[in-house]
Amino acid sequence: MMIFRCTLVMVFAGLIAPLNAAAAAVIAESGLVEASVLVAAKRKRKRRRRRKKSVKKVIAKPLEKPLVEAKEEPPPVPEQPTEPEDPRPGVAVLDLEVIEGVSAGVGKMLNQVMMQRLTASKRFSSLLGMGDIREMLDMEAQKAALGCEQESCLAEIGGALGVPLLVVPSLGKLADVYLLTLKINDVENATVSVRLSRELNGEGELLEAMKAMVDEALFRHFDPAGFEAAEAAKIAAAAEAVKRAQANGRRAVLARNVGLGLIGLGAGAAGFGHFGIYSPALSTFEGQPSEANLADLDAAVSQANLAMMAGVGLALTGGVSWWLLD
Repeated sequence: MMIFRCTLVMVFAGLIAPLNAAAAAVIAESGLVEASVLVAAKRKRKRRRRRKKSVKKVIAKPLEKPLVEAKEEPPPVPEQPTEPEDPRPGVAVLDLEVIEGVSAGVGKMLNQVMMQRLTASKRFSSLLGMGDIREMLDMEAQKAALGCEQESCLAEIGGALGVPLLVVPSLGKLADVYLLTLKINDVENATVSVRLSRELNGEGELLEAMKAMVDEALFRHFDPAGFEAAEAAKIAAAAEAVKRAQANGRRAVLARNVGLGLIGLGAGAAGFGHFGIYSPALSTFEGQPSEANLADLDAAVSQANLAMMAGVGLALTGGVSWWLLD
């Protein structure tokens, strides 16, 4: 049975073998054709891909900027206005030098009045008193300042203090007369810009004299032309006052002379009316009373009254003119 089966298989295989060979050849041919077709299609696809790659442009994406948080800017600071430089000069003031015969209290009081007057003038950018000077100068310079009278020495002190002006006051007494002096030193030129002095008869005049001297010294230093003009105006006013006084004097003399003359004429007229007209007629009538002498007496009385009235009028006119013109 087994041998039969094997024989059938072998026969069947022999019959089928030529068919398989023919099929294999056909299949092989068809496989070659297919392979060539596949290769051609594959090449087409590659060419298309290459064309697409050559045509397609690469567009670079823009880089995204990192988000930066906006910072709040501080508000603008307003510019501080610069203060203009003060054109006024600075000044140093030495204490009032008290000479023999004047109490220290009077000197201190006058020194305070002087400092107040200088401050009230508003002509200085800075005002240094003796206390400020002591703080700024050393001991040797202080000793020099206390005994310093020469202009060169005062200029050195002013230069050390950094001020262009130095005020030096003093007060002395001789018998019953007070001598008050005040000077302003020009430190840069080592000269005295203003020098004033007043002779006073009592302590009661010192305060007003100090105020007037400070005002005059500042006026003369800061506005010499104005001071000269003011002095010229004062001189002119004084001359005009003298002229007016002289004119008034002449007018008064004229009024007095005219008044006295009229009063004299009035007295003379009244005296003539009484003694020259009335008295003789009265004596004649008393000596020889008659109608004629009575008529003469009546006429004399009328004339005497007129003369006396004229005399009184002249006297009154003279008195009034004297009073009005004097």
